[in-house]
Amino acid sequence: MSSETHPEFETLLLWQTGELEPDQVREVQRHIASCASCREKLDKLDDLYSEGDWANALVAERSMHVRLTSEKNRSRWIRNSWPAAVAAGLIVAVLLYTTEFTPSAQAETLLNRAITRESETAFHPHVLRIGAGSQNCNVAFAEPDMPVIQTETSGASICGDIDRQLHSAGWNWSTALSAKGFEHWRASLPRKHDAIYKTSDFTEVSTRTDDGPIHEATLRLRNTDYAAVAARVQFTSDGVDSSVEIEETPYTPPVETASAPIMAHTPVMSHDVTEPSLSPLDRSEAEVRLALHRIGADTNILLATNRQADAIHVWGVAPTPDAKASIVQSLANIPNVSLAVVTAAEQQASQSPLPWQAAHSGAPPLAYEQVNDLFKNNDESRQKFLNDLDAITRRILGEAKARDALLKLATHDRTSDDGVPLRSAADDLQIKLLADQRLLVERLSPVYAAFQQPLPKQPSPLSYEQAMEVYLLIHRLFIADDSGGTMTAEAAFGKLGKQPL
Repeated sequence: MSSETHPEFETLLLWQTGELEPDQVREVQRHIASCASCREKLDKLDDLYSEGDWANALVAERSMHVRLTSEKNRSRWIRNSWPAAVAAGLIVAVLLYTTEFTPSAQAETLLNRAITRESETAFHPHVLRIGAGSQNCNVAFAEPDMPVIQTETSGASICGDIDRQLHSAGWNWSTALSAKGFEHWRASLPRKHDAIYKTSDFTEVSTRTDDGPIHEATLRLRNTDYAAVAARVQFTSDGVDSSVEIEETPYTPPVETASAPIMAHTPVMSHDVTEPSLSPLDRSEAEVRLALHRIGADTNILLATNRQADAIHVWGVAPTPDAKASIVQSLANIPNVSLAVVTAAEQQASQSPLPWQAAHSGAPPLAYEQVNDLFKNNDESRQKFLNDLDAITRRILGEAKARDALLKLATHDRTSDDGVPLRSAADDLQIKLLADQRLLVERLSPVYAAFQQPLPKQPSPLSYEQAMEVYLLIHRLFIADDSGGTMTAEAAFGKLGKQPL
C-alpha cells in the first residue's frame, strides 16, 4: 500500500465501531499511526457520535448495512461494498454535522432553548453570588427586577464596581445570569468565536470577541432543563483583564432591615451586617475541597467538584485504582456528597464524559518551525519539551482553580474558624502555583531567546482566567493550534508576555 492510499470512510467507521476483521484492524491501525489526515477524520467521527441520539442511530444503522454487505465482498479497504443508499445516508449525516453542529450553530440552539425555558418559567426569589477575584458580594432578588444587597462579603465598593462594569457592556444585574441577555450581547458582535464545553451535568456556551469591553463570556446551562446556573464575564480595559463570576444560590429573607436597591453607576453604601458562618452545604464543600487537597487530588483537572442544589458532586477521572480508592475513602464521611469517580482505564472502556477536554486539533502549532529548529535531529528532547509544557500548564490550571475555589469559600466566612484551614490550603496552592510558573518560564527560556523576548522577572500568582489563557496560548504555540483564526506565533507570544508569569 502506498502512503497516498487511505482507508475509505466506511472502513474508518467500521474500525471505530470494532467491526473489522483482525487482519484489517491491524492494517488500519498501522495506517492511522502515520496519517494525520485519517486521524482528523476519526476525530470528526468521535464528534458525530457525541452529538445526539439521531446521529448515533443513523451511524449505527449504516454501520450494520456495511457490515452485512462486507460479509459478501471483502476487499483490502472494503472498496465497492458500500451501498449507494448507505453512502448517501452517511454523507447526509456528515453534512448535517458540519452545518448544524458547528460551535456557532450549537450555541444558538442551546441559547434558544434556554431562552424558551426562561420565558415559560415563573419568577422565583434567588440570590446572585458575584465574585471578582477574591472579592464577593451577594445580590438578592426577592421581586422581579428589584436587586438589593443581601450580604456583602468584601469591600463596600465591589458591588458598585461590578455594576458599572456590567453596564459598560449593556448588561445589568437582571440580565447577568440570563440566556436572553447573553444572546442579545452575543448577537450584537460583528466578530466572535464560539465554543461549547460539555459535562454530564452542564453545558457551557463560551463566546470570545475583540469587539467591546467584554473579551469573553461563558454561560453554564444545566443539561436537564437548560436553566442558566452560572456565568463568567472577562473584561479587557487598557490591556488589563478582569473577570466576574456569577452563580445563583437560594434566597434567604434578611432578618434585619433590607438594603436600598442598587442603582446603576452609583457607589454602594456600606452596611453593618453580621456575616454568617458557613451553611451546611458550604461546610460540606469546604470539607470536600480540604480533603482533596490533603491527598493532592484537588489540582487534577480531570476531577471536578460541582456544587448542586442539594449536594456537592465530585466526579471525573483518577489516574490509578489506588488514587480512586484514596478519594473515595477521604470523602466517605462527609455529608451531602455525590461521588462518581472512575479510573483512567474505566473511563476509556466506558467512554464516560470528562470534566476537562484538552486542547486538540489537526492544525500545526504556531511555533512549529521554531521548535523544530531548537531540537534538530533530537526527537526525544523535542517530545520531552512538549510533554513538560503540557504537564506544567495542566498543573498551573488545576492549582489556580483549586486555590480560587478555596478563597471563595474562605472569603464567604471571614469571622469564624471555618475559614482558617481554607486560607491555609489556598496559601499552600499559591506557593505551588508560583513554583510551577517559574518552572514554566525556565522551560520556555530557549524559546524566549528565539523570539528575542526578555524573560519575566517578577512573577505574580495567576488567576484561574489567566492560567486558562496561558494554557491555551502554550498549546497553540507548541502543541496544536485550535484557535481557528489567523493569529501568528509572534502575536501569541506577545499575548503570553502580558501574563504575570
